[in-house]
Formats: sequence, structure tokens, C-alpha cells
Amino acid sequence: MKIKKSKSVPNGDGAASKSWSFSDPESRRKRRVAGYKVYSVKQKMKGSIRKCFKWFKDIIGAS
Repeated sequence: MKIKKSKSVPNGDGAASKSWSFSDPESRRKRRVAGYKVYSVKQKMKGSIRKCFKWFKDIIGAS
């Protein structure tokens, strides 16, 4: 994830101040989409584990 820096603006003492822009709409969208992807992966893992347990119970129950 890339974070954009705002342009440097000189202070009263001549030093340049740099601030990070976390309210950039593009970076907010990227973080939101990344959250959706994490949620999707978690749901896939839960489904896979459930299928595994169901298969295991079917095998044990059949014996």
C-alpha cells in the first residue's frame, strides 16, 4: 500500500514540514478493499474446515 505525502511547505523557521495524508480517498478505498479480501479469505477457510469435519464425521460414522 502506498501512502502519499503532501507537498513540503516551509515553516516560519525555514524547515520543511511533511505530513502524511491518510484521508486520501484512494488510500481509504484500497484499505477498504483489502479488508473485504481478508474477510473473503476467512470465510473460505471456515467453509473448508467445515467440509473437512463433515467428511471426517461421514468416514468415521460409516465404519
